[in-house]
Amino acid sequence: MREQEHQIVHNLQLAVCMHDHMTNKIADLILNIEIALLDTSLSEEQRASFEEMKTLANQAFEEGHRIIDLLHNNGILQDVRTEFIQRINYVIKKNDALNKTCGLHGESVCRIFDDDIDSDMSCEVIREVLDLIDELYLNTRKHATLWYRMSFSVEREQIVIRQFNMCSSFNKQEPATRPASKKGLQLHHDIIKQFGGSISIHSFSRYWKCTAIIPTRARVADGEFNTYQEHA
Repeated sequence: MREQEHQIVHNLQLAVCMHDHMTNKIADLILNIEIALLDTSLSEEQRASFEEMKTLANQAFEEGHRIIDLLHNNGILQDVRTEFIQRINYVIKKNDALNKTCGLHGESVCRIFDDDIDSDMSCEVIREVLDLIDELYLNTRKHATLWYRMSFSVEREQIVIRQFNMCSSFNKQEPATRPASKKGLQLHHDIIKQFGGSISIHSFSRYWKCTAIIPTRARVADGEFNTYQEHA
């Protein structure tokens, strides 16, 4: 029994070492490649080389995480919470850096901690949260001018994401509210609705506000959807 416990601890130490000293550095490399690809002066050959490096780095990142998962799952139940929060912080860091290269000024504040997240949160919810964050940052780069603000928190067992920025494409004659985008955000709206959450979008003057509410568990114990709505 002691030998088995020693092996579990050893495997966990290896997993931590790989995460801190390998996959984190690969993630930084991917981020730097993505920033380099924003340079419009790159030749086709240079761009192709960067794309090839990015593909190889992504493959190494995924393989590293597969090995970490194997080590982590050896004899214990994996807790997805820490990994989920690390991925959120990576996506935020990556997009803030991309926004800066586009001339945008802003801040992203993440107040999500391990204790806020259910250890059995589904992979579907995790994937949707990460995909939605990328979509919101992409919209910021497409439409925002000067500044933006993003915040991430957990309220009443639900992840709340708020996006706020100035938008050059709006004018004062437009209505105070408008439906979600018929493309990217509409797709996310439909998915989040299935989880019992919501996306609300408001525009006023030249300002844009988007609030997404995603339950950490798609359904509560009695089988009904969570119905928390943000109060103005």
